[in-house]
Parts: sequence; structure tokens; C-alpha cells
Amino acid sequence: MIIGMISSVQRQISYNTDMIKEGEITAYKDLLKPQYKGKIAMADPTLTGTANALFSHLALQLWNLDEASDYLRRLLRDQETVIQREHRIVVEWVARGKYPVGLSGQQETVAEFLKMGAPMTVVVQKEGHAVDVAAGALGLPRVSPHPNAAAVFVNWILTREGQTLFAIKGYGSPSRRLDVSTEGIHPLFVPRPGEKLFDSDEDNIAARGKMMDVARKIIEESR
Repeated sequence: MIIGMISSVQRQISYNTDMIKEGEITAYKDLLKPQYKGKIAMADPTLTGTANALFSHLALQLWNLDEASDYLRRLLRDQETVIQREHRIVVEWVARGKYPVGLSGQQETVAEFLKMGAPMTVVVQKEGHAVDVAAGALGLPRVSPHPNAAAVFVNWILTREGQTLFAIKGYGSPSRRLDVSTEGIHPLFVPRPGEKLFDSDEDNIAARGKMMDVARKIIEESR
């Protein structure tokens, strides 16, 4: 059994506010414009993490596999996007201005840099965002050596108190419990009323291994 506890809104595009004006980027395909050539750093979509989640979202929810593949191919071939295996470094590069635009940087790192006053922000897109459980999934084995103790823990961590400590204070993303306050979370990472959101369901998550293979092939062909 797996329980999703966190509603992590994936704001996948970050940018340096000293180098990019607000409103310049409003959608994923804006990054294909000529002025962003050589100015984008992206996390590696062949690894588990935000970039893999983004590619899966584009292929399975927002567009389709062919369109998502062509998008990644054009990012690499036409825009000369730099692939970085460390998600945190993508955010640091944007904060320091090495690259004006970051794609799929580590969201909690973005929040950390925003708190420190770094000249950066994220794009809130009209086309919507994926919502992921991120590292906030609770899994239980079918056979447990201490089932009663496991039940006590699960019952507690799913309470309002448990979710406040785990999701809000520990992870820094909203809980799926609607009665848990989002105080302390940067407003950019809190779902907005009426916002178009795509929940990462089991089929989406199960397909991410395949999406890694597709992304790996595209990257190899683009070298």
C-alpha cells in the first residue's frame, strides 16, 4: 500500500530576475524562442527527480509522447540547453546568473534561495502544473514484523499534527490534508484557487521508467 501525503506543485521553470523580465516566459514552449539559445540549464531527465517528472507530465498529461520528445530534442539541438545531473546546481546557476533560465531545478532549493533573497523566481503558467507527491509517499509492506507499531505510526503521521511536522516543517510543501496550514511555505509553491493542476496518478508514475529510456535516447542522439 502506498499513500501520497504531499501536494507538491511543480513550478518547473525558474529564472534570474536581473536577466529575464517578468512575463517574458509564460509557457514551456516559450523556452524555444531564439533569445533563450544557450541560456538554459536543465536537470537530467534520465534520472529520478523533477526533470523525469516533467517529461512524463508533458508526454502523458499536457501533450503526448511525440510532442514531448520533439520538445526535448529542440531544447537540446536548437537551444543548446545544458544538462546537469545535480538538480540543486541548476538552481544555483540561475541564482548566480550563470544561466538566466533553469528547467526542473530542485524546488526546495528554489524556495531556499528565495528565502535568502536571491534574484530569481518561478513561472506560474496558464497551461497548468503537475502536482506530485515528491518524497511524501508512505509505503507499507504487505507483511510487517510489527504491524501494530506500523499502524500506530501511520495513524499519527496522517493526522493534522503529523502532517504539519512532516509536510510543512519537514519537507516544505503543502499536505494533501486540507485542514493543514500552509504557513511557512513560500506562496509560489501553494496551489492557487482555480489553478489548472494535473495530479500525478499511478499510471503516470509507473511510466516514468519508460520516460527515462526515451529521454536517454534523445540525449544520446543530440550529442
